[in-house]
Amino acid sequence: MEALTYSRLHNALGAAGVARRALLEAAGYASRRQAFGNALTAYPMLQDELLALLVSAEASFALAFEAATAFERAQGAALDTET
Repeated sequence: MEALTYSRLHNALGAAGVARRALLEAAGYASRRQAFGNALTAYPMLQDELLALLVSAEASFALAFEAATAFERAQGAALDTET
């Protein structure tokens, strides 16, 4: 069961990292891409979308980190009761 928990935590943190990297790539592309003479990042609608992606990516990282911290605390409590 412990191996399953470790792989779930690994997958959650990996997915959060991929989401963060995808956001960086999207923001970089949008700043280079021109439409109607302006970078895409100059348009409020795209800024809102990038902000929503940022919030989601950071929330997923925070949630995965909190789950890892809770798991680590539970492991420590289990070790304390065994000794």
